[in-house]
Amino acid sequence: MNSFIAIIGVSIFFVYSGWHLTYLLPSTSRVERTGLSFLFGSGMTTFIWFVGYLLGLPFNLLTLGLSGLILVLLGYLLSKFLKIKPTTTNILLSTKLEKYLLVIAILSLTISFAIGIYHPLTAWDSLAQYDFRGHAIAIDHDLSFIRGGAYFISYPLMISLVHAAVYMLGGISAQGIHSLVLVAFIVIIYGRMTSWTNSKYGILSCLLVIFQSEIFSHSTFAYTNLPYTTFLVAGIMYIVSAGQYSILIGGLLIGLSTWVRASEVFWILGIVLVLWQGIKYKKLTIVALSIFIIMVMRLTWSTYQNYVFDSLNWTTSSTASHFNIESLGKITKEIKSIYWYTYLNIIFPYIGIWFLSFSTTIAAITRRNMRSIMMIASILLSSAMVVAGIMIFSTYYPSWNEIGDSARRMVLFIIPLSLIAAVYSLYLINNKDIK
Repeated sequence: MNSFIAIIGVSIFFVYSGWHLTYLLPSTSRVERTGLSFLFGSGMTTFIWFVGYLLGLPFNLLTLGLSGLILVLLGYLLSKFLKIKPTTTNILLSTKLEKYLLVIAILSLTISFAIGIYHPLTAWDSLAQYDFRGHAIAIDHDLSFIRGGAYFISYPLMISLVHAAVYMLGGISAQGIHSLVLVAFIVIIYGRMTSWTNSKYGILSCLLVIFQSEIFSHSTFAYTNLPYTTFLVAGIMYIVSAGQYSILIGGLLIGLSTWVRASEVFWILGIVLVLWQGIKYKKLTIVALSIFIIMVMRLTWSTYQNYVFDSLNWTTSSTASHFNIESLGKITKEIKSIYWYTYLNIIFPYIGIWFLSFSTTIAAITRRNMRSIMMIASILLSSAMVVAGIMIFSTYYPSWNEIGDSARRMVLFIIPLSLIAAVYSLYLINNKDIK
């Protein structure tokens, strides 16, 4: 079985596995529901697969199928318990221009998939870690490769398990599935923005994200930054949607972002937004459940990771442990280097995005629209987290200022979030009667 068939087969399996969980969003288009079910399916199925391994089951197609079945049952029972009757709406494009733009978006995503599926894996971390682990799991059906060193366990397993599923079906390269992650992200952006505004602003948001060079390029190689961005930003969008169960959907997506990358602390941003919305709309039970899901997913991986580090006699320390009086002195001495590092790797590469965010902030404050304010607050708070993280990182990692590419990739999620916030602000400006 070639890579194309294997990737499509795995993707259909993920969509079916996560479909019933999307009933938490009772009324939406079939396209958005498909994108959301792909994210739920790929994230939750691999997480359940991993939990099964912790309980003594091997990684193979049988246990993968069992994981998908468990997710289907969970989604079905949840929808029955909550008595949700989902309805499907149609995508309506009001003008010929919107239809042409939709064709351009589809062609662009098709090109991304073609590049990803036919271009060989070349990115270092993908070859040495994410994809290597996928091959090792597909061959050995366990995590015996971690004996090779702590490097192999430094990131959660979601992407590697997705790759492993493709290789178990006979695929040669799993890189193309990252393009499908972008497809899922784009249709969710379209669905959310159309529900907030209309199809014109929805398609505009999609095109701006697709044609952002960093986003598009990440869809063509197998790093974790685009999947992380997709889960995190999609989670934020559902939380600020404030539907009946959208806070829960957002919390689940934020939790899954930690199953992709656990070292980043932006899940805290998700918890803040969940609390904000839950208190505002008095949905305290959903808030508690959402935060519980986030913490369970994060702690499941971190507990296993610490167990592995201990077995390898690998000494670790938390980032918070480096923040003390001595560290403050080191930060003061390095403040000039920290400034230039931040400017060259965080500010300058995305200078247009930062100017756009500044303009959007003014519009959000002027219009006093809560959804817009929450998205802007997310950008500002995450930016402050990045700067604080760089400061702390500089106190204990000797070559911190030599890995600018890593810092640039870390803030990838700010790009689509800023573009979405800007388009939504444009809509508010053009519709002055909306608060």
